[in-house]
Amino acid sequence: MVTIREEMVHCNKKTCTTCPHGPYGYAYWKEGGKLHRKYLGKGISKESFQRYKEIKGADILEQIEKVRTKFQKVPEVAVAAFSQPDPVVPPLPIIPQEPTYPHNYKNKDATRKEMNDFLRTKGFRWRKETIYVDGAMAMDPELEDYEGDFKNIWVLRGSDGTKIENSEMLLRDLGFYGDEIKKYNDEMVIYNNAVRERKRAINQRATEIREKLRGLEGDHLEKVDQFADDKVYHVPGDGFNIYGGGFAYAVTDEAIWSIKNNGMDGDNWAYNNYKSGGAGAIAVKYSHDPYLAALIKSLPQGFYD
Repeated sequence: MVTIREEMVHCNKKTCTTCPHGPYGYAYWKEGGKLHRKYLGKGISKESFQRYKEIKGADILEQIEKVRTKFQKVPEVAVAAFSQPDPVVPPLPIIPQEPTYPHNYKNKDATRKEMNDFLRTKGFRWRKETIYVDGAMAMDPELEDYEGDFKNIWVLRGSDGTKIENSEMLLRDLGFYGDEIKKYNDEMVIYNNAVRERKRAINQRATEIREKLRGLEGDHLEKVDQFADDKVYHVPGDGFNIYGGGFAYAVTDEAIWSIKNNGMDGDNWAYNNYKSGGAGAIAVKYSHDPYLAALIKSLPQGFYD
């Protein structure tokens, strides 16, 4: 039995103001235990729609072509749109080169007295204060022996009484170590923000990929040899690992594969249909979708982090 669906297609061009395009017709059918899909063109006539539904038996693809040729004229524009390269998805944020720590900087070998003298010129003072060490404070290794008791400690405070938690950071911000350390600190803030932004964008993309695959019907019956690294992509932190776990995707011209490493102790290796180099993995095949393929190809290549 052949199922006919008309679907809207996103070209994902930045300059496009009319997305989605279509509807374009697709035929879906199962043959030999696998789900197949065939592009039919834009604008399916009632007569051709009925003819498609009547198709059954063997050689379904050949029968579909006969109906399409006889009863349906496929516009050249629609064919060109279907055969275009994979859509372009927004690139992931770029991480700048990690700043190099400057080892020769101002006041590198300064004594504690020199540091404290500098802080006093800026209105900061170390004061000895008595505190009561409760259960939460006792989590600090330096205070754990004083739980439920009083202890004298040194506290750095500003001229307005504000407690300073990190004297080293304060010294950097006040310029005690010179411009090089301050510049390095500022660059590290930018670098760390970029790392977090890229990780957030990758996680969003990974979620979108999973959601799109969840709406497709996959095939786990086919035995698969190992893909080359340039066909494989992974989410950083979730790629294959040496313990037999992890996840990856493969993209070919004909299909998209989700590959779950299944070689850990306790895994049922009988489900494995993919040669991973270890105990094996579970590979599920999906029909090729240009936008989904472009999303996956924006991830880092290879099986491993």
